[in-house]
Amino acid sequence: HFLDLFKNFSKTEVYKELQKLNKEKHGYYREVIEALAFAYFVKFGQAQLVDASLLIMDLVSDHRYSVVKTAQTAVHRYVADKEIVITLDQAPSPSFFLAQMQQDCRRTGEHLFGEKSTRGRYRETLAEIKEKLQELSFGQQ
Repeated sequence: HFLDLFKNFSKTEVYKELQKLNKEKHGYYREVIEALAFAYFVKFGQAQLVDASLLIMDLVSDHRYSVVKTAQTAVHRYVADKEIVITLDQAPSPSFFLAQMQQDCRRTGEHLFGEKSTRGRYRETLAEIKEKLQELSFGQQ
């Protein structure tokens, strides 16, 4: 059952775009964002998947923007502390989950614009992904 769900998820634009984060240490963040987006997909399907994924990216990326160096365990700890999985599990609808996520997002990273560092390159790659997904989200409305 989960394999079929993941096969379907891997065909989404969200999954395809997230693969752009497979470089440097960005993979730590891609894995977490992808896992959370997949959990959302399992619970709610395609309904507002792009919007949920954009908010998940923002919230997870808050960690990347706030630290110079990172480690996989630190990323996992940060996401666990944010209780995103619990929020998703308890959400009765996609709109409830989106509202909860929106409250927690700080949308940081602007200070890294043009920075020639791993964080700066992460921000640039994420901005490209988000732009593409926002175009898709706008097209679905």
